[in-house]
Amino acid sequence: MAICGDLGRVFIVGPVFRAEDSNTHRHLCEFTGLDFEMEIKEHYSEVMDIVDYVFVNMFNKLNERCQEDLEAIKKQYPFTPLKYGTEFYILHRYPLAVRPFYTMPCPDNALYSNSFDVFIRGRR
Repeated sequence: MAICGDLGRVFIVGPVFRAEDSNTHRHLCEFTGLDFEMEIKEHYSEVMDIVDYVFVNMFNKLNERCQEDLEAIKKQYPFTPLKYGTEFYILHRYPLAVRPFYTMPCPDNALYSNSFDVFIRGRR
């Protein structure tokens, strides 16, 4: 509704509660989510540009402003820093056969979809 009201972009940060029948370490029932809605002027790649910008800046600002907290986390949960250009990427034009039924097909090739996912260290 906000987009119809001529707001070009709307960002929401808030609690998310899911009642899924998933019992893995990768599925949380409760978390804080970032959701955004935006008008697409020409192509859905505009959304990918915003997602890329948000993630890159979020990681950069965390590294700049939260070094003390990050050091404490590293002591409790050791990890290898992300490598530039390899561990954060956006994959688009998925094969339509593996996407949900409501995913838009590519206009130039009906075997692929106008959709994307963000991967960090191989996880969506």
